[in-house]
Amino acid sequence: CLSDWSSDVCSSDLLFLPALIAVILLLQLRNILAVYGTKKLWLSGQYDRALRRLRWLKMAGRPTAVMMQVEGVILNTAGRQAEAEECYRRALSSAGSSSPRFRCSVLCCLGFTLTEMARYDEAQRCFETVIELGDRTGSARMGIADLLLLQAKEPEKALGLIDQAMRIRLPKLVFADRMGSKAWALALIGRLQEMGESIAAAVRGINPAQKAVAASVHWKVGKALAAVERIPEAIEHFRAAMQADPQGQSGRISQRELEHYGAAG
Repeated sequence: CLSDWSSDVCSSDLLFLPALIAVILLLQLRNILAVYGTKKLWLSGQYDRALRRLRWLKMAGRPTAVMMQVEGVILNTAGRQAEAEECYRRALSSAGSSSPRFRCSVLCCLGFTLTEMARYDEAQRCFETVIELGDRTGSARMGIADLLLLQAKEPEKALGLIDQAMRIRLPKLVFADRMGSKAWALALIGRLQEMGESIAAAVRGINPAQKAVAASVHWKVGKALAAVERIPEAIEHFRAAMQADPQGQSGRISQRELEHYGAAG
């Protein structure tokens, strides 16, 4: 009887509860495997292997919102932005009652992908939404800074956002990349000594095993050096980015930089 539900759970409900708990645990296990079972692969530039592992997890049931986000991260880092955007939008639409923190994470990812597709206004709206909801990691501030740097406008604003983001306790994974962005902003402002210090810190922070991150850092350092007309040094970093992760997004855009400077050979 519904009126007695709170004090007298039916025996069928007692049988249902363990099954429900098992389903929830299975979903969480798949999410954990999706995140940690692919991370080392895509960070090392093994994008196809990471996607195959994710497809294997999908065989165990309908993909979760977390799995869709992970797939988007892999595709975006591999330079497949249109597919990544689709994954992020599917993750947002299926997130349902997920925590605001998860939705912020997906919106940040979508913002970075839209930035790489030169859809700057849409990207900025994503990042601004995250800031309004609470930018716990500083990623949204970094996102706005990076899209400003790509357009070579408002470098002072970009630098301020980077400094705000870097006051948040950072995992080692993002420190070098954010220092690369800081060097780029300082270059555009003309603060050359500080630019050099940031470049040195960014390069010191590179983990060669994390090829996707290493390539991104080298590309940003190359952009900083190119901004102050230190082209031979910039070319060295673009070449290092391409060699670190030739199949990834940063390696590919570094290849275009080398072509621009006639140094692709």
